[in-house]
Amino acid sequence: MSKKESTGKSTETEVGTLVPQEHGGALRYGGTSKGGTGRPASKVREAARAAFSERLHILEGMADNEDERTTDRIAALKLLADTGGVDKIALTFEEQPETAMTPERLADLLGQIHRIKTVTQLEKLLVGAVKKQARE
Repeated sequence: MSKKESTGKSTETEVGTLVPQEHGGALRYGGTSKGGTGRPASKVREAARAAFSERLHILEGMADNEDERTTDRIAALKLLADTGGVDKIALTFEEQPETAMTPERLADLLGQIHRIKTVTQLEKLLVGAVKKQARE
């Protein structure tokens, strides 16, 4: 078995020496760059929460804007519901007894909307509302 001849290149460069790269950066020979600790995850999450909180009005505006596409409004409602930790909607319009629209009933319906977890639940609620409106 013959040994491969050494080109001498591997011993010419000292471990830890910066080796320039084509893109303009440099790597340390021998892979000694371990990197830093990076940003603390808690600080990143805190900044993300603050940025999201400052922009909630955008989602609210999309959800309330009748000129927006229905899918965009539903997505905005879903994200608002997820962010607020809203539970599942209990009943659809079809499963509720027919009653007049009173302030109490409206408050109940708004509560259901706030508990929506999935787009399917929201679609069922909206379809039920449209059907009910068509009957009236």
